[in-house]
Amino acid sequence: MLKVFCPIRRQHCMTIPVRQCIRQVQMGDVDAIADICQLYNPFIQSMARKYSYVYGSIHDARSVATTALIECIYSYDLADNVDVPLAIVRRVRKQFGDDAYRYKQEQSLLEKNVYCPEGGTTDLPDYLEDQNAVCPMGRVIEMEEKEELQRALDTLDEKERRLVCLRHKEAWTFRSISEEHGIPIPSIQTVINRGVRKLRSHYGLDGDAPKKIPKKYRGKK
Repeated sequence: MLKVFCPIRRQHCMTIPVRQCIRQVQMGDVDAIADICQLYNPFIQSMARKYSYVYGSIHDARSVATTALIECIYSYDLADNVDVPLAIVRRVRKQFGDDAYRYKQEQSLLEKNVYCPEGGTTDLPDYLEDQNAVCPMGRVIEMEEKEELQRALDTLDEKERRLVCLRHKEAWTFRSISEEHGIPIPSIQTVINRGVRKLRSHYGLDGDAPKKIPKKYRGKK
């Protein structure tokens, strides 16, 4: 039985079979991955808010932290007598620290290159000099996102796709959709919910992570 390290209180504050959960993760148990991520969610959320400026959003910062956590778990040799919870915290902190350092270095270099005396020139690409321009990588990412969205919408039938787009893209109310298409509101809600479930399934978002370690782990060492 191990204790979860609380980075805020600087002490071990909760006793649960973390080692058993990590063993299940290494064996490919998807539920165990969700369990361990949920266990560290408060810590990840706190760090993501602190370093969101590095990645542009809290969501992206959380993704980086979760990836670091999972990579750390897969690198463990459970035969070693290591403080697993503390090591996970250190790994996530190191990832954020390294990325923040690189970000500050890049920003410093960018500022030096952008600033030119009047009449001076810069070697920066046009898309960096123009605030309204989109960089080539941004265009590629945008195109990939649109293609992925189209593949997701293709999993819906015509009625689901039409009603989901009206509700979530055009921001129509259920009443407006009902009046326009002559469909009862309960039927509209059923179709839209079914379509949204298909979209969530396509993106791997079906189901929420449990809020505590399941009973199957309790009592095991």
